[in-house]
Amino acid sequence: MGEGCLEARELMPWVINGTANAREQDECWEHIAVCRECRGELVQVAALHARVQRAMEQLGGREQEAGSLPVVTRLLPLLATLGVPAIGTRTVEAALGMAVVSWRPSLRTPSTVDG
Repeated sequence: MGEGCLEARELMPWVINGTANAREQDECWEHIAVCRECRGELVQVAALHARVQRAMEQLGGREQEAGSLPVVTRLLPLLATLGVPAIGTRTVEAALGMAVVSWRPSLRTPSTVDG
């Protein structure tokens, strides 16, 4: 990884779901413009976000209280059927957390889905 990759990758989920502030968006997009590896990562995170959003829609009205882990636990088998890789990297965890946050606006940080 090159200079700025870690920061850009940490911001990607928030840029994709529109919750990054203007400075964070600029910082991420400036890096992506010059880093081929991170552009590829962005494509993967965006695809994962889309898959998670579809999975959330399939769950329909089965909501849990804000911050409850069972909603994520219930999603894992569904995500596996969609071909989403097992949770294991910070990027995938952040993308999953970001999808939960965008699905449940009352959730504000990805730490609510951390174990």
